[in-house]
Amino acid sequence: MIKAMLHTELMHVSCFAHTLQLALHDGFLSQQSVTELMANARKLVGHFKHSSAATSRLHAIQQDIGLPNHQLIQDVATRWNSTYHMLDRLSEQRRAVSLYLS
Repeated sequence: MIKAMLHTELMHVSCFAHTLQLALHDGFLSQQSVTELMANARKLVGHFKHSSAATSRLHAIQQDIGLPNHQLIQDVATRWNSTYHMLDRLSEQRRAVSLYLS
């Protein structure tokens, strides 16, 4: 995209979302503790995405304790804000997931 803009001699304005993603990756997501946290969150969400029995049990727990009946969200590498949404949903469903794991 940048090369095309240079060839046309038009002004280039970089995408704010992409620049933000790069800054987050270089600063925040490059720390070992954050990398481990993200790997564990992805494994946990992946378990529910690949098991309908686990998802059914999670929904039953959500209903029993009065939490919204929401699916967990898997992040996508190409969507810069999907990691935030994954962690936000895990935080919302923390009690249900903890009860499932116990």
